[in-house]
Amino acid sequence: MASNTVDRVWSANTTVRMTVPAASIGDTNGNVPTRR
Repeated sequence: MASNTVDRVWSANTTVRMTVPAASIGDTNGNVPTRR
């Protein structure tokens, strides 16, 4: 149970870490629309 919970949290954190920088880079380059 504990490892499954850690897995879910780690996956969520990884998704956020991958999504936020990608959105910032896209916004900086001006070729990916981002929410403001």
